[in-house]
Amino acid sequence: MIKKMKNILIINNSLDKNNFDFVKNITKVVSCPGIHYSEITPDILKGYEGIILSGNSLEEENAVKRNIPYYQWIMDTEKAVLGICAGHQIIAKLFGSQIIHRKNKHMGMCDVFVDNPSPILNGCSKKFIVYHLHKDIGRLPQVFMLLAHSHNNEVEVMKHRSRPIWGIQFHPEKTKKGRLILKNFTKLV
Repeated sequence: MIKKMKNILIINNSLDKNNFDFVKNITKVVSCPGIHYSEITPDILKGYEGIILSGNSLEEENAVKRNIPYYQWIMDTEKAVLGICAGHQIIAKLFGSQIIHRKNKHMGMCDVFVDNPSPILNGCSKKFIVYHLHKDIGRLPQVFMLLAHSHNNEVEVMKHRSRPIWGIQFHPEKTKKGRLILKNFTKLV
């Protein structure tokens, strides 16, 4: 029996259409095409079963606010969606959460603690190391459950309570356990 490959699309959240750095790093783990957020159309989305929202550059102030209009489709989709860093914040904001902006960036390795085991975290221990690169953080929306948090109680992994929508604050493509989370997402699509 031949197993059908799942169609997954990565949406690039960089302001610069030609900057696919964040997408390239993800495609090293999950082989799939990328598109810029400004080029999203319902017809393009129809061809994919899963969507990954990438992070973006720290220099891009107000990226979440700028990109929100392009992501209203998430409110009604039944497709599997995984938001990474800025993508996580976009999902949080769409579902009514507050986005906290810090003056200083959070960059480097960080411990994450699992609160609720979940298939997206299969293979991760109760505590694992991730890579952070952000200034903004999203609070947990009411319709999401907390799957993992950091040492300072930031939301690191969250999942919608009834739909296949996840957000992760860190960059999974940078660590072994993070790459495992990306692979787990492809299995959940």
